[in-house]
Amino acid sequence: MLPPVVREKVLSMEKKLKKQTSNNETPDYKTHDPKGWCGDPSRGAALGRPSYRGDPDFKYKFVLRKVPLDSGGYDPNGTYFGVGEPIYWYASTNHDCTDDEGNPVEVAEVDCIIRAADRAAAKQAILKDYPRARFFR
Repeated sequence: MLPPVVREKVLSMEKKLKKQTSNNETPDYKTHDPKGWCGDPSRGAALGRPSYRGDPDFKYKFVLRKVPLDSGGYDPNGTYFGVGEPIYWYASTNHDCTDDEGNPVEVAEVDCIIRAADRAAAKQAILKDYPRARFFR
């Protein structure tokens, strides 16, 4: 069983995600923000963020954005990624998926980070995992 504080955070994130997907909104980078080390901001910055992977057989339509990092390797939310190649965030909500006939289908959301030299390289890397994916501009 999860500790009460963690359970509350999980429920809050689930509510936020349900509201986001039910309103057909564009995914938000802050949806799965880890909020500090082990979910506790008083313990310092989180190292990276969790990945939520979906079914590679579906035609996801992804949002793909470059995440700005400061000189210390922190994103705008205070999550630590380190320095090096830029990071790109890609995400989809389940309302963005269709079957082969173009009908909407419910599948798991995708919310991941990838390192790539540029947007084109990020797309190529994502298409290796999700060959049927498309991208918002």
